[in-house]
Amino acid sequence: MASREINKTERYLLLTYQHLMRPNERMMARSLVANNFDLDAIPKQVWNRVWMDFPGVEREDPWKLPIEICIRLLNENRNEIEIPDELKKQIE
Repeated sequence: MASREINKTERYLLLTYQHLMRPNERMMARSLVANNFDLDAIPKQVWNRVWMDFPGVEREDPWKLPIEICIRLLNENRNEIEIPDELKKQIE
């Protein structure tokens, strides 16, 4: 199902900033953390509840969902989030 692994920066954001996420984003982040960031191991009922909040992400491309969560998180909480220097180097 997943065609792209979740990178270290996305993992950091999904693990560290759940308190800034919307409820369905938090549910997905918690499921990802509990399943060692394996998109294929996420329970189907979690997927079904979360899809409604992300109309631009197709069910055939679930790997885009963590990216969308991180983009929304960074966009809405830009001043509260700090990424460690070693992860910043990956982004550049």
